[in-house]
Amino acid sequence: MGDLLLASLDHVAILDAFRPRLTCVAEPSYEIGRRGVDVLLGRIGNSEGPAKTLRLKTELRIGESSLRIKSN
Repeated sequence: MGDLLLASLDHVAILDAFRPRLTCVAEPSYEIGRRGVDVLLGRIGNSEGPAKTLRLKTELRIGESSLRIKSN
């Protein structure tokens, strides 16, 4: 049987209780929601304005689910 390496998009706190720890890309969920509301409210006031692109910082959290462990 071959190796299986696993990663997830977004970090869910409950997964910290499991082993091996899951590798994930953690997104700033609160900030995504807050900025999304700001953009939405701006569009309601000015629906003819240009589309807006926002880039928020993410974090790669390496867990054991994506590490190759050599066996003897």
